[in-house]
Amino acid sequence: MSLLDAVEAQQVTCKVPGCNETWVLRPEEVVETWKHPRGRPPKRMCHTCRDIFKSLEPLEIDCAAKGCEHSITIPPYQQLVLKRKNRPLKKENFFCDECQKILKTVEDKNVPCRIKGCKNTWTWFASSQLRSGGRELDAEPAPRLCDPCFRILQTLSPKKRPCRVRTCTHDWVLDRMTQLELKINNKKDPKRMCPKCSGQLKKLAPKHETCCVTGCDHTWEWSAYSQLEHMRALENNPDLAVPERYCDSCFGLLKRLKPMVAPCSKTTCPNTVEYSVNDQLLDHVQKRKASHHHKYCEQCLQIQDSLTEKEVPCHQEGCSKTWIWSQADQFETGQYQEKDFVLSTPPSHYCERCHNFLHNLPDRYVQCQQCGTDILWTARQQLMTDLELWVAPTLCPNCLKNS
Repeated sequence: MSLLDAVEAQQVTCKVPGCNETWVLRPEEVVETWKHPRGRPPKRMCHTCRDIFKSLEPLEIDCAAKGCEHSITIPPYQQLVLKRKNRPLKKENFFCDECQKILKTVEDKNVPCRIKGCKNTWTWFASSQLRSGGRELDAEPAPRLCDPCFRILQTLSPKKRPCRVRTCTHDWVLDRMTQLELKINNKKDPKRMCPKCSGQLKKLAPKHETCCVTGCDHTWEWSAYSQLEHMRALENNPDLAVPERYCDSCFGLLKRLKPMVAPCSKTTCPNTVEYSVNDQLLDHVQKRKASHHHKYCEQCLQIQDSLTEKEVPCHQEGCSKTWIWSQADQFETGQYQEKDFVLSTPPSHYCERCHNFLHNLPDRYVQCQQCGTDILWTARQQLMTDLELWVAPTLCPNCLKNS
C-alpha cells in the first residue's frame, strides 16, 4: 500500500470572498502541501465561481466624482466578488486614479443629526464628499439621521391620532420622523386636524353674527375654526343652531358689571330683587331703568301664583260674552295697602268677538234708499246692529228729516 492510498481528498473553501462553496484538493496535492513550511492548501475558485469568472469581461464605467470625465475599468475578478457577496455593481462607488489621490487627502466630517434637539453627529465620509462636490469639494451634506436616531426610527411605525376639532370623529397620521423628534425632545404628541378638516378650514372665512343681547346692533366675529367645529357637530345633530355670543362692546361691559339689588318691579312693593349682570347689560343696551325689567320679589311672585283667572263680562252693551282677566293682569292692576295686597276692580275690556269686530271690520258706506246718497256706517254701528241694539241705516239724515 502506497502513501497516496492512505491520504484522502479534502474539501477546501473557495478563495472568492462571499462564496461558501468548496473545491476538491486531490491526495497528491495534499502530500505536496506537507512539503510547504506552513502546510496550507493553495487558493482556488470553486467550479461555480470559475464558470462565472469565465463569463465576465472587463467593464468600463465613469468616475463617481461629480464633474470628473475620466473612466475606470472594473476587472472580472472584482465583478465576481461583488456578485458572490450579493452586492450590486454601483458605479458611484468607483473613482479614477486622480480622484483616488484626492480622496486620500480628504478627511471624514462629523455632521449634526437632522433631528432638531439631537446632539449626536453622523460621519460624512470623504468618498461621499467627493461624489457630491467633485474635486472642488463644494457640496453641502444632505440632512441625515445619526446612528442612534436611525435605530430608534426603525422601531417606530405610523400612528393614528384623533382630530383636534372637538366635534370631529376622524383621525390623522403621526409619521415616524415626527414621533422621533418628539421622543428626542421629550415632548407630547401635537394636536392637529385630520385632512378633511384641514382642507375644509382653508375654504372658510370669518363671518359676523348679530350680538345675542336683544336690542344690540353690534356683531361678533365667528372664526373659521369655530365654524368648522359647528359644521362637524351638525353631522350628528342637524338641528343645532348657530351659537349665540356677545359682541366685544357687550362682553367688555359684562366683565365690568357686578351683581346688584334693585327695587321690585311692582311700584308699591317695598322689597328688592337681585339685579344680575345680564339684566343690567340688557337694560343698558335697551336704555331702560331697572324697574322696567319686570322682575318681582318672592312675595310678589307668591301672590301672583295664588291668583286665579277670572271671567269678566264684556264692556260692550248688549253683549253677553266674557273676557279672561289673567293672573298677571290682576297682579299688575292691584296695589299694596300697607302690607296687604288688594285687588282692584276689573278694567273695562271687550270680549274677543267684540274686539275683533271693532278692530278688523272696516267702516262701510250704504246708499240711501230714496236719494242714493252714501251713508257712513262705522264698525261700531255695525257691531251695535249685529247685537240687535240698532238697525242698519236705510235713509240719509236729510231724507229722515223730510219724511
